[in-house]
Amino acid sequence: MPLLPSTLLRSFRWLWGHLTGLHTAPVAALPAAPVTRRGYRIETLRCASADGTRCWRVDFAMPRSPPPPAGFPSFWMLDGQRALRELDDALLDELASRPVPHALVFLDHEPGTAADIPARAQDYTFMAARYPFLAQPGGDQPLGGGADALLEVLERQLWPRLCRRLRLDEQRRSLWGHSLAGLFVMHALMSRTGAFATYAAASPALWWCGGAILDEPLRRFVQHNAGRPARLLLFASSLERCGPPPQSVVADQWAEIAPPPAEAGATVMLATRLRQVPGLQVQCEEFAGLDPSGVFRASLLQSLHRVAGTGEHRGGGHGAGAGPAGGVGERGAPGPARMTGPPRRGWLLGPPAGLPGILVRHCRACHIRSLQDQ
Repeated sequence: MPLLPSTLLRSFRWLWGHLTGLHTAPVAALPAAPVTRRGYRIETLRCASADGTRCWRVDFAMPRSPPPPAGFPSFWMLDGQRALRELDDALLDELASRPVPHALVFLDHEPGTAADIPARAQDYTFMAARYPFLAQPGGDQPLGGGADALLEVLERQLWPRLCRRLRLDEQRRSLWGHSLAGLFVMHALMSRTGAFATYAAASPALWWCGGAILDEPLRRFVQHNAGRPARLLLFASSLERCGPPPQSVVADQWAEIAPPPAEAGATVMLATRLRQVPGLQVQCEEFAGLDPSGVFRASLLQSLHRVAGTGEHRGGGHGAGAGPAGGVGERGAPGPARMTGPPRRGWLLGPPAGLPGILVRHCRACHIRSLQDQ
């Protein structure tokens, strides 16, 4: 039976959104000149890798109040221009009015479009892998492995530049990221525990390189962290947990793409494993019925609530609706689900009905779980 154009469009939109965690629409550019927004003065900086091949844009929001003796704490956000769009004036007012407000660091790629997936894959991953759907058109070379280089830029180049503009507290830095950027946060935690005090990873792309970060990097971190203090905030959607396969999947397809038990609820299982690490405080929160865009927003707002002390704004935005376990946040969006048991084994991918089999098999090879057809 031929696929309808609407089914193909829906399928490819599903594939794109859930492989990347982002939509294809460009993020609005911000003015390069300093601007004042609510209680913050925002300056734009640009930094580059040592070889000049990688460039990043940084929007640095500095509180207008006098700095405390130890300096301002700072909250760093990857995919920064998109993150800045999520912070409305009311939230910026709330952040700026805290007794000790946070400086806000928004890091993004040049030219700063959400559709620049190859750049995100290159900079946010710790080892190279061949994923043609993430590469530039016509490219099939391995992509990724630039996470350590970006960490060097953050620590050795960007941090000193920010400190020259504002007094900052080196002991109170927080890092947040979603999807591939969430994987970067996890790599930063496991490879440079002392770089930040709080690490917040939302729906981290644990599937990268067949789940490689859950192998040697995780074992090495568990064995050798040596009680160094750090705080980890993990976020996921209830739709990332495993449920039954859609009725559209026939038995032979299910046999081919069904996940093993170890892949079910990987983020939740990772939290359980990391709670055994001395010195590491782990909090894991699951949002009911949110798609990737909803998790992006909800996890960012919850991270600011836990780190900066703002009110709870659980704005899911694009969620599919709260399930029985979900509450309703202040802005009418689904609240976080309360987990009452271990993740269920079952359907990992959940593509829309009619998704071409070749794409289903491709996704299975990448260990990616996504939404069930609603």
